Amino acid sequence: MATMVGLFEFGEVFGLAVALSSLYLIFYVLTSAYNDIALIRANILSTAIMLGVSFVGFASQSAQIIVCWLVRPALPDLPRRIAAGKAKAALLLGCVSLAARMISAAAVATLAGATA
Repeated sequence: MATMVGLFEFGEVFGLAVALSSLYLIFYVLTSAYNDIALIRANILSTAIMLGVSFVGFASQSAQIIVCWLVRPALPDLPRRIAAGKAKAALLLGCVSLAARMISAAAVATLAGATA
């Protein structure tokens, strides 16, 4: 019986994660500077990289918007470059985003260890 209760709890958490992930993807696509879905359908690799890495970043709980603002001074035409299929720009933004998430996770882990 305990297994069934655990399975039910897992289902609740999994359902919530799917719902929040769906909301994130909808929000990302609607607020993006370009039409991500159309560009991915047109086989623009850089858009798929950026959306994929951004989604991984969402799953690791960090702020993609802040990272974009930090990278924009270095690449002011970032949305245009990604839409034009410039994979290097998308990869740079994705890597900076992932690094920020790793730093964020390390900070949370350090704080959790300090308060334990």
